[in-house]
Amino acid sequence: MNFILNVLPRLILILLIFIVPLTFGAIHVWAYSLFEFGAMLIGTLGLAGIFWNRSGIQWIYNPAYFWLTLFGVLICFQMILLPSEVHQIFSPKTFEIYSNAVANYGNETSSSDFPISLNPHKTRIELIKLIAYFGIFFYIINHIRSRANINLVLYSIILAGLMEAAYGMYAMFTDPPRVMWLEYPMVATRLTGSYLDPNHLAGFLEMALMITLGYSFTFGRSRTRKKHGSRRPWYKDLPGFMMRAQKYNKMSLIFYSLGILFVALFLTASRGGMLGFLIGLGVFLAFSAQRLKLGGLLFLLAFIVSILFMYGSGIGKDKIDWVTHRYELLLETGLSEKAVRKNVYLTAIPIVEEFPLVGTGLGTFSDIYPKYQPQFIEQFLEHTHNDWLELAIETGFIGFLILVCGLVAYFYHFIRTWLKRNDSFPVGIGLGVMGATASMSFHGLVDFNFHIPANAFLYVVILGIGYSALNNELTKEGESVLSEVNTIGAPKIICVPLAFASLLVGFLYYQEIEKRFVAELNCPTQKNKTLIFDHQRVPEKIILALKMEPLNSDCLIKLASTYETTKSGELIQTNYVKNSPQIIKKAITLNPAQGRYYYLLGNEYFFKSLKEPERRGELLALSVQAYHSTLQYQPGYSGDILNRLKAWLGVDRNKTEALANTKIAVIGLLSKIYGLNSARENEIREAMESYFSSEELDRLVFAEKKGPTGKPLIKIREKI
Repeated sequence: MNFILNVLPRLILILLIFIVPLTFGAIHVWAYSLFEFGAMLIGTLGLAGIFWNRSGIQWIYNPAYFWLTLFGVLICFQMILLPSEVHQIFSPKTFEIYSNAVANYGNETSSSDFPISLNPHKTRIELIKLIAYFGIFFYIINHIRSRANINLVLYSIILAGLMEAAYGMYAMFTDPPRVMWLEYPMVATRLTGSYLDPNHLAGFLEMALMITLGYSFTFGRSRTRKKHGSRRPWYKDLPGFMMRAQKYNKMSLIFYSLGILFVALFLTASRGGMLGFLIGLGVFLAFSAQRLKLGGLLFLLAFIVSILFMYGSGIGKDKIDWVTHRYELLLETGLSEKAVRKNVYLTAIPIVEEFPLVGTGLGTFSDIYPKYQPQFIEQFLEHTHNDWLELAIETGFIGFLILVCGLVAYFYHFIRTWLKRNDSFPVGIGLGVMGATASMSFHGLVDFNFHIPANAFLYVVILGIGYSALNNELTKEGESVLSEVNTIGAPKIICVPLAFASLLVGFLYYQEIEKRFVAELNCPTQKNKTLIFDHQRVPEKIILALKMEPLNSDCLIKLASTYETTKSGELIQTNYVKNSPQIIKKAITLNPAQGRYYYLLGNEYFFKSLKEPERRGELLALSVQAYHSTLQYQPGYSGDILNRLKAWLGVDRNKTEALANTKIAVIGLLSKIYGLNSARENEIREAMESYFSSEELDRLVFAEKKGPTGKPLIKIREKI
């Protein structure tokens, strides 16, 4: 039983530290499902171990527990159906979006109670990840207490960073360039390791680098005040360390590791990563000034600079030139179409203003942002490249404040304890944790590393192991834990059922992971470059996926376009395709801010109008209504919708009765298209000149130029 409850979860934790980054950062469903399964085992066995204890129920309190639990409650609140009166108090804008969708596209069975989240399916996925992170954090604080176990985790972090660095450097010189089994041209110029984005590898490396740097301080002695003077700083004792072979060898390996990790971070060419590391290093040095004299700090800085030049000289001038060019771009400033991230930040802020309290739902940024996305940002964005802004968008000020309060509470207790410690081990590890947190916090302002499961997982491990190291004390009698251990004396008749209850909770969590993974196997709806799932749209498989994940609106969209293959190989429509408008409408009521769904519905009515001349006017009206909703939530479809209207007019050029019946709606649609992109004026005039006079077009369509949010268009200044 000791092996199962104590040794096994520790082994799984070590394996996850190595494996999770190797699964491309665990960004795809198969990879983060594997991570969640491992986290489930760790958390479940760790919780059972708390109950299965001869001394009673024992656990260590951490000030972050309360805030993390409160944040989880908020995310659950985002997913439950709320009565209209309650919904309008917390998020009137979300209620308006759901109400309009149900009023225009719902049916008599549609519910009048809506969740806060605009996409509960995605919010649920993120909640499962949050539970995994919390379980690992709780396990480390309560079970990784001894210095031997803390060292084991620290060595694993350092080795995992070295593995990523070594593999990335190897891949840079392979032909063709690859990331694992995928050909990836970017590898030839930027270090990516096993990640698909070098910026995300930079996030992993900067944390590993700060922990390694902090660990290097554990070999010396901290400066403490004595009655007869102060202790000699550790760097003056280097000759003494050389005489002690074991410690010297370990120090040599740590310093060598620092050099490799630093050069690897530089070769990622991640400007946010390097700036984040420098911020973290500044925090590291500021706090280490409490423990080191000026000479020690200068030695540390000189060491880091020398490492860069020593390793950089052997990498290759072409690699260095490319990387330095990336950093030179930091000197360029100004708002321009090329500065996509700055424009995303500016255009995403109105989302916070419209969903201020509880946000749009965790994981829903990609669903709501197209509504605010300007025309010159053409690519689809899943994240803001600003974790803090995205947190405010998805969870509102309430969620943002809860997490910030959790971090403040954690580090308030952390720093107070750190200042009291004189042992070099907790002091050094504490420095590494504070440096890693500062580095990732800054990097989060310009990227989305906290949304990469491998990086979020490592960050949680660092917070947990830092707290354990800080509260570990080595005395003559042995090791002890400084933090308060809460104990409830309970008989086995109570503890044993509680231990099995924790295993049951873990099993229920596993079922949630399994359902989502099997549903994705049957109906792939998430991006996945790394494993090829079967994308053939088989109705039976999609129906099975919907039974497991009934809130997955993308499965409904796939169901609406399924075909069956006859024995002769001919594709024929299924009954689902014939009823596709009703299926798409159901998807809209589940995810009402997804402009793509409205566009697909408009297309369905558009193509039906071409096949059914007797209903052409009615179907065109329905199509125009859906296109109006499309432009409301995803203005980027304006060009596609204009082409649809032009195609319809080309088919029905001699039959204007249908157009006459929907004239007002078409005029409104054209006006909205023009307002989104005034450069289409000539295109609109050419398409509509046979149906509307110039005076009508000038008065009804081209009267006013407006941007996507109704505000005057901003002239974008080009970079110099």
